[in-house]
Amino acid sequence: IGTGTMSLLCDVISFSEPSSARRVQYSWHKDGQPLPRAGLPRLVLSGACDAEGSYTCVVTAGEDSITTRSCEVRLSAEAKERMSQ
Repeated sequence: IGTGTMSLLCDVISFSEPSSARRVQYSWHKDGQPLPRAGLPRLVLSGACDAEGSYTCVVTAGEDSITTRSCEVRLSAEAKERMSQ
């Protein structure tokens, strides 16, 4: 991440019914815990140390839901050193 920002994108390719017939909802989780106010397909993270963790996205449409594989976010040693100064 460095000292800037990064974003994670959760994109649904297909559900069994056309998307126009179903309302799609997004929920981001960090280390297994839901993130507040994170209900959009794109999650923007700052370069802060607390951004490190394992992220997943749960996409729900009607009674169906899909959970993504986890995405591990880690800061480089250089970034951590800069932030501690």
